This record gives sequence, C-alpha cells and structure tokens, in this order.
Amino acid sequence: MNLANASPRLTPSGRLENFGDWSERVASWFAERDGLTLTEAHWEILRLMRGYYREYNIPPIKKLLKREIEAKLADGKSKALDSYLDNLFPHGVLIQGTKIAGLPIPMLDAEIEHRYVTDGAILGSKGESGDHSGKRNQ
Repeated sequence: MNLANASPRLTPSGRLENFGDWSERVASWFAERDGLTLTEAHWEILRLMRGYYREYNIPPIKKLLKREIEAKLADGKSKALDSYLDNLFPHGVLIQGTKIAGLPIPMLDAEIEHRYVTDGAILGSKGESGDHSGKRNQ
C-alpha cells in the first residue's frame, strides 16, 4: 500500500505524530509493514483502543485494556486473554497494536516521568545528564 496521497508525519520511532492523522488506510499500511492482514477481530480491538484513548487521553496499559475488552466486547472474557491478543498482534498488543491504532506507547504513571535510563546514565527530558545516584532532585 502506498500512502503518497495521505502521508502522515511519523515520529523517529515510526509511530504517528498526530492522533488525528489516523485512518483505516493508515492502519492497514502499518499492519502490512508488519506482515499482518487486518481482520474484523483486529479492527474490534483497534477501535476499542482508540475509543479508550479518545475518552481518557492516554493509551490503555494492558490490565486496563483487558478490562475494557471484557466489559465492552461480545465474548469479551475470551478476547481479553493474552493468547487471543498475542495471536492478533504477534509483536504485542501494546507495542504493535497501539502503533497500528495510531496511539502512543502506553506507560505506567511511574514511566511517564521525563527521566530515562540510557547506557547507565539518567537523562532529563531534554537529554541533559542528570544525577546518576538515582536520587530525585529536590
């Protein structure tokens, strides 16, 4: 599939930069790049994930995604099983699924903090070296 007429901006990691640029065509393009052909089962999960993001402005972590699936989809209990989700998204529903759905990677609250560990150094949100002791600045 060629997205020449609808080329959305991507982040350096290859995810959509803007939630609003997503379309089913874009989703199919992402899926094809990963060797997937989207079925109705995929679309059901993708739509649910996008609805969750639209409602809460944050992508669901797996526990919350599974809770939403159980509550909102027909036969949700079986569709919330890891085996079902892993069969649909072999590279993980949170990584591959959110990418196809045009969402950011879900993170726990503790992970949202703008500090990242890279090669043993703690970097601030702008990439500057921080305190390497592991203590938070006070």
